[in-house]
Amino acid sequence: MRGRLLLIEPIDDSKHEEEDHEHEEVTEEDPQSTDCMVHALVGYMNLHTMEVAGLLKQQPIAVLINTESTNNFMNSKVVARMALHIEDYNKFDIKVADGRILKCDQKCPSVKLMLQDQEIIADFFLLSLDDYRAVLDIEWLTTLGDVS
Repeated sequence: MRGRLLLIEPIDDSKHEEEDHEHEEVTEEDPQSTDCMVHALVGYMNLHTMEVAGLLKQQPIAVLINTESTNNFMNSKVVARMALHIEDYNKFDIKVADGRILKCDQKCPSVKLMLQDQEIIADFFLLSLDDYRAVLDIEWLTTLGDVS
């Protein structure tokens, strides 16, 4: 399965969107209200992705940095193995490029990752995917401050 491209994006639920549009408050953390997209690549890199080695609870983890992603995702098996704190979240569907539809209704808040001696604290949505361990969106870069 190496070299497979996975495109992950939420499914538009236009019925609920029309009913709730006037009462809905849009936040950056609400993937139902944003154009959430992730390109998870295995064995293939492009200009928008970079795989880096990191540490999660002192254990090595491969992290895909994806500049086109609007949310962070983590493999639910990794979360269970590392016994990370899980919170329920409003359920949303994610359509993968191969046609599968995945349900996402949980997140791990404030996960601490070490990437090349830099501590990153970010929220991650949980997905059952075997092709990667974690995907970081571009937003975490703002936590680094000025880079020289």
